[in-house]
This record gives sequence, C-alpha cells and structure tokens, in this order.
Amino acid sequence: MTVELERLEAKFALAGQASSDDLDLYQRTAGNLRRLLEAVGLQRRQHVISSLGEVLRVGIERQRKRQELVQR
Repeated sequence: MTVELERLEAKFALAGQASSDDLDLYQRTAGNLRRLLEAVGLQRRQHVISSLGEVLRVGIERQRKRQELVQR
C-alpha cells in the first residue's frame, strides 16, 4: 500500500494534477493503510529535521525514490 501511495504521489507531481478517480483511490488507500497500521499497534512518529541542509537532502531523496517508482 505504501508503494502504491508513493507511486500515485509521483504521478501527481509529474502531471501537475490528479484526476478525481486517482484522488479518491489515494484517499481510500491512505485511510486503509492508517487503519491497518493502527490495528497492529504502530503509531505515526514525527520526523524532526534539524537543518535546511537536511530538509533539502530528505526532499531530494524522496523525489529520487518517486522517480524510480514511476519508471517501473
């Protein structure tokens, strides 16, 4: 589910928009993933970013991963 959500995010970013059907799929998948993770006892934790350099590094890393998913 997480990979599918990342793939959809990359699709949205590359297209600059999202269809109503894709947004609906994204919202339902994200909600289902949240409920599944809560059911097994996992909780969301905030990631603390300490510097602008780290913000940029994390953003670049996420973009690279999204591009790899779209290319598959």
